[in-house]
Amino acid sequence: MKTKFNPLALMALGIILLPSAFAQGTAFTYQGRLNSGASPANGSYDLTFALFSVNSGAGQVGNTITNPAVAVSNGLFTVLLDFGNQFPGANRWLEIGVRTNGAAAYTTLTPRQPITPAPYAIFAADAAEGGPWSLNGSNIFYNSGNVGVGTSSPSSPVHIKSGGEGIRIDGQSVGAANSIYMGFRDSNGTRIGYVGDASSSDQSIYLESDYGDVVLYTSAGRVLAARSDGRVALGSSGQLLAPAGEENLRIIRGVVSGAGGIIVGSGFTVSHGAAGSGQYTVTFNTAFSGAPAVTATADLNGRLISTVGVLSSSANFQTRDVVAGVATDAAFHFIAIGPR
Repeated sequence: MKTKFNPLALMALGIILLPSAFAQGTAFTYQGRLNSGASPANGSYDLTFALFSVNSGAGQVGNTITNPAVAVSNGLFTVLLDFGNQFPGANRWLEIGVRTNGAAAYTTLTPRQPITPAPYAIFAADAAEGGPWSLNGSNIFYNSGNVGVGTSSPSSPVHIKSGGEGIRIDGQSVGAANSIYMGFRDSNGTRIGYVGDASSSDQSIYLESDYGDVVLYTSAGRVLAARSDGRVALGSSGQLLAPAGEENLRIIRGVVSGAGGIIVGSGFTVSHGAAGSGQYTVTFNTAFSGAPAVTATADLNGRLISTVGVLSSSANFQTRDVVAGVATDAAFHFIAIGPR
């Protein structure tokens, strides 16, 4: 009887049966199709299986496996193969020999069949067979070096190299749907802060310190700190403080010449009444949401300046000569502080 293997009729190559997540061993199920002449074979056949690192010539890895009296029905057969951990990530080919049950010699089928990627799960999952990962109960860990994603030469415990989004963390679709964050803990395992969305529905991103300050550093050093007492500190030593308050305030300040020109400041324009009238109107480029508090100081001795009407969009000023008791033009400084 002429017996041949039909490589075009393979139903599956290298199927692994995993009885558990990490303890499945190194055996995998292989299913093929055997023809006798042009027809599917039926009956009992002896089969041998050898694993190679090349598709032809020398290079066998592991032992040859003999499966006697394999039942073949309508050409199909299924065997369990175990070459040990021979799947380090390199290509592997399977060479099959066949004979009718009890015949003297095996016929080697050609070409060798490439093993599909599924058996390589043995390398990643079975630490007991020499893989890089180790088990601690249901946990997996690696302490021998760095782990690289997108790079073959990681320089830190976890090194991710990507041309786009490097890390993605998705929240749940049920329960606290948007609660997803990255936490930071001290050597005792106590959380000291987190970055992410720890809310239930508002989709905001939070940066939180559970105990100390939240600090912003640049190449110039410490430039901004949201302090644990509720205040915001500016500067390398926190020398400038923004006290906490219920209003969200905006400040506009300026120096105006006696002729109504802007000497210093921005965010406003100035109109001047008739020469010598001492009347000035400062109009804010962006109006406050309510009338601001305004203070002003005349820039010459003997001059007095007062506000004569403050609106959310403008402030009117009047300068006077306190000696002569008449209106007069004079340079002045002003500050307007009000709600945004």
